[in-house]
Amino acid sequence: MIVRRIFAIAGATLLVVALTTAAALAWPGGLEGQPDIGKDCPAGYYLWHDEGGMHLRTHGPGDEHLFTARLRTDGIFVNVDAVRLENRDNFAVLDGGHTLVLKFRTYDFTDGVNFNIRGGTRLRLNLQLDQELISTDNIFLGAEGKHPETNPFTIRR
Repeated sequence: MIVRRIFAIAGATLLVVALTTAAALAWPGGLEGQPDIGKDCPAGYYLWHDEGGMHLRTHGPGDEHLFTARLRTDGIFVNVDAVRLENRDNFAVLDGGHTLVLKFRTYDFTDGVNFNIRGGTRLRLNLQLDQELISTDNIFLGAEGKHPETNPFTIRR
């Protein structure tokens, strides 16, 4: 009976620690879920988080658009994977894993990267379209497609 209580207490303690740690490392709720990126959606950046990690897409209907971005974290970018990149598109993880840079030429569909951030408390984004800072109206965050107040902007855990 005493052994059962010890295991019950230990299990409850581990559960509390796990839930607290997960909440501490979670991204803000407004970032959860994929925004709509339909064919008729405007040119822009689409960023979201789900159980698979972080996802960044560029969408540029019509003529070619040049998307360049610099993402910086106090954590480390890990598991960075390309999504639908063509020959002249590229990305790199620099600065010991703290910086992710990308350069995509996007036409009628989407290009992007999926990634995770190990550790850290913030993600700083500087997003450009055709060599100028893109308007915040063309940055879509989470399932609701919210816009940040500024560009560059920081998302905190």
